[in-house]
Amino acid sequence: MTSVAIHVPRRTLLFRLLVSGIILALWFWTQSLLGERTPPASGIGDALHNLTASLNSYFARNSGTADALLITSSALIDALGLFLLGSWLFGASVRPFLGLVMLMLLRQLLQALCSLPVPRGRNDLALSGIPLASGDLSCRQ
Repeated sequence: MTSVAIHVPRRTLLFRLLVSGIILALWFWTQSLLGERTPPASGIGDALHNLTASLNSYFARNSGTADALLITSSALIDALGLFLLGSWLFGASVRPFLGLVMLMLLRQLLQALCSLPVPRGRNDLALSGIPLASGDLSCRQ
């Protein structure tokens, strides 16, 4: 098995880094806008919430397990995002980057359309020393 080194010209790499930086800045800006929203006074009704109510109760009673799940899932999402970003920066295709951009746009759109209240009695960001990309910074109490 032979490995193929892909040479990305310096100018192309700088352009990709600039575009990636702009998209990342837009991400943080829109997250700050979402964080400034006032959450609804009451909860929401949703079939998925009803289906997963027992899991929610379990994690509410076992904060250590809930924290471990949050850290693990966030680490996996971050690793996948870094892989896709690396594939865009150092690879031959724009497709990984476009996938990330579409994911970001859809996530921001859905967060803008549905504002959830902060859960009572639980601060999921108690682990403030760990940067969690998938944890919503807009849910600080």
